[in-house]
Amino acid sequence: MLYSYQPQVNHIDTVTGMTPLEFAIYQNSLIVVERLLALGADVNLESCSNFIENVMNPHKTKLPAVLHAILINKLEMISLICEKTPQSINYLWQDNKGNNMLSYVLGIVNGYSHSNIETLHYIANQMTSTNVKKLLRMKDVHGVPLVLYAYHRSNKELYKTLLSLDPTLQYFVSENYRSSDFDFENRPSLMSVDYIPTTKVDEDAQIERAKLQHAKDIESAKSGNKRQEKDELLKVDSYSKLERVGEIVLDENDIPYNIVLMKVELNSWGTYTDTSFYKLSIIYNKVLDVYILWTRWGPFGKEGQHQKTPYLTKEEAVQEFKAIFKAKTGNVWDDHRTSFTIKPGRYEIIQKAQHPKDTIIEDFDFLKSDKPTQLSAEVLNLMKIICNYDYLSRVYTNTQIDMPLGQIPQKCIEEARGILREVKALINTYRGLNNCYSDKAKLLESKIYAFKIAQKCVAYSRLLPRNGDAYQGIRSLYGNGENLKKELSNLEDLSYVSFAANVLLAAKHHCSEINPLEYAFRTLNCTLRPLSLDTELQEYDMINHYMKSTCKEEYNLVHLFAVNRADEEIRFRPFENELDRKLLWHGSRIGNFMGILKQGLRASPRTSSSNGALLGNGIYFADTFKKSLGYSNDTYGQSSSPFRIMLLCEVALGSNQGKMKQTPSEEYEMHDSVKGEGANIPDPSNALYDSNGVCIPFGPCISNTNIQVTGNHGFNNVSLNYNEYAVYNEDRVKIRYLLILREKNNCHLCAKPEPSKSLRPFFHHELSKYKYTDFNIYETEVVKAYLQHQGKTPQDIFSQDLNEFIEKKLYNTKWDTPLDLQQDSKICTKCAMIITTMMLEKRMVDNRDRLDVLDTLNQKPRCRYGKECKNQQSIHHTKKYKHWCFDKLTDDIHDAQEEELMDADNEHIMELDE
Repeated sequence: MLYSYQPQVNHIDTVTGMTPLEFAIYQNSLIVVERLLALGADVNLESCSNFIENVMNPHKTKLPAVLHAILINKLEMISLICEKTPQSINYLWQDNKGNNMLSYVLGIVNGYSHSNIETLHYIANQMTSTNVKKLLRMKDVHGVPLVLYAYHRSNKELYKTLLSLDPTLQYFVSENYRSSDFDFENRPSLMSVDYIPTTKVDEDAQIERAKLQHAKDIESAKSGNKRQEKDELLKVDSYSKLERVGEIVLDENDIPYNIVLMKVELNSWGTYTDTSFYKLSIIYNKVLDVYILWTRWGPFGKEGQHQKTPYLTKEEAVQEFKAIFKAKTGNVWDDHRTSFTIKPGRYEIIQKAQHPKDTIIEDFDFLKSDKPTQLSAEVLNLMKIICNYDYLSRVYTNTQIDMPLGQIPQKCIEEARGILREVKALINTYRGLNNCYSDKAKLLESKIYAFKIAQKCVAYSRLLPRNGDAYQGIRSLYGNGENLKKELSNLEDLSYVSFAANVLLAAKHHCSEINPLEYAFRTLNCTLRPLSLDTELQEYDMINHYMKSTCKEEYNLVHLFAVNRADEEIRFRPFENELDRKLLWHGSRIGNFMGILKQGLRASPRTSSSNGALLGNGIYFADTFKKSLGYSNDTYGQSSSPFRIMLLCEVALGSNQGKMKQTPSEEYEMHDSVKGEGANIPDPSNALYDSNGVCIPFGPCISNTNIQVTGNHGFNNVSLNYNEYAVYNEDRVKIRYLLILREKNNCHLCAKPEPSKSLRPFFHHELSKYKYTDFNIYETEVVKAYLQHQGKTPQDIFSQDLNEFIEKKLYNTKWDTPLDLQQDSKICTKCAMIITTMMLEKRMVDNRDRLDVLDTLNQKPRCRYGKECKNQQSIHHTKKYKHWCFDKLTDDIHDAQEEELMDADNEHIMELDE
């Protein structure tokens, strides 16, 4: 076109909506732009691409060419247009809402700008001071001059910049500013919520916990369990090789002479002798008629050393047993059950933790409630996801606590946290005393602190027993400090999920009075304001662009919320005017989000799967959606969630910033924040700033030319694909947004990734190739006969019954879907086939057409193996028993006589087959 005789350089393409000049500007092609200007391209002609997204122009307003160059933040392009255009640029241009060029440059239109002072000064110089004054005082459709928007902002940096362009603005502002002029910006007030305090949640949860435990106690007959514990005390140690010929000796009160002792020694921390055991027993050898004093000792998890000492009489064996017990513990055996005192340097009795083992929280469907709720549909969906039992149990399993979900009251977690704080203080004192090598008094005192630390370790392990801890070594909280940090981290994870479990129990306790989901929401004490393209276009568009520009994987934004946590705004206030504040991503597993919304993000909780805390024990963030997305993965075993939850947080990185490869790792937490440089970073020229001065680092990503391959300290061999940040003060973080995401190419039912052509909304599926493979040979003929009688096809059944299938949520009998499905929900072809089978089965069972043949068929006995039955190829068996709709039946459905008849029938069938 550029070389044609009369090129149409001012033509607006009907498909793209762009002029050639606008297209060249977005391609950043300086040569083409210069040639178009020489050919007469009109820089004042308004146009706007139908396809290119620009956060600074969310309404796709048609703009002059120079303004397009300003929006992409290319000063070289701006200067080329200003210098090479043969026309006069209309700097006093306004759009249909009264916004002028400076309104777009300064981010007044949508709240976001590049904050490029160099560009602002260049444009101001091109405009002349007279035009600048006019533009700054120019009113929009709300009757508000541009400069008053800048003054009205809490962050006054923009206003100060404008004063440098026109100092007389201060007089104009003082005469014209009225806060009431900005009432149109006020958002509608949210629903008034009567929040439920945590103390009340704990009380209600404890009542429900006790109620459910009482029911379990009756069901499991606790007396039988106690007998089992007593039998455990009478068990002969297998290492003695006396199980067949020996038995444990009892005293006159039927107390076994059989005990396990343990000793925690600080001076050997970090080895297998952290915690040593000493087993002491008297075993009567019934064959030889002698009493064996059996002792075994060593580190936990090992056989250790052992000794057998025979005695001819019981009295001799008991005397030596008591002597050893006193030597090892400093206590008298006869008083060991009533007044045992733990003494420094001695063994203590190892006690099997008496913690509850019954599962009281199961996947009870308390979400099915007839109680009304005032929650919006969006908030209701969020609560359905974060209260989902499967998501909570996945996170809880990772804590490895040897108690079922819901059995840990919040006071236990607080007590455990207190123990860890005490241990930290004791360790600091111990180290100070132990380093005084020449002061014998201080060294002696250090041993007392060593003993106190050991006892705290024992108390902590008994309070929160871990899987495999029973009769095993006590968890060490000493060493190089990592053990204590690890336990603190694990405790935060536990605190998140245990809070959620307590909420479930409390909600169940009140389910007859209040909708459980609303009860759960009211415990969070935070506001969640749904955002959409219709209500908050600017924010929604900004976040959607931030997400898509920093990740190639495609995710659908299901719901977006603006978050305001109670007291978080106040705690963040000391940092709200710091210069280096960024809007950064944080990903976590879904099961953590009830706790996160209530308790906030905490330093070092392992709320996501990661390959190590490279930046120390802080709260981790990323400036790319792709990086944080990996931390939100909710895969457990063979199952994975189609949903992800992500946060966008305002993070004050501070002035004292460290870098991963330039800062010694032991000094990380002395900084406000530490940054791990990535090989790929968001293009700095694309960064925008909101009205409060928060930087939003938009992509796409480019290669980081400043990355250092090696350093002098720490992780020289570690490299990151994307930037990662850690902050160590929780008050420096303010949660701004929460996103619920769904993988775009995953089926909404089976959650498996599928080719896009296979995924379609419910009503768009074609069932012409439906197979009857889910029915046995007899049922297939019956179904085909039914369809022929009704004059219908499987496609007809699918189309006619789909509304009922979705409205009654019949899909939940087959698939676990955290959110309700809609008619536009996309499912794969395989699931559509399964749904058709379910619909046909339901028609057979319901017999809504009252066909005699179906009545006769439904009166037949049900095969106890249901669809799992291996005899469905036998026409004799399938005619005698019905199989559809049923999986393997539970024992309470058939009586023993019917099962015997069925087994005999199956044996007869096998004989016929042979």
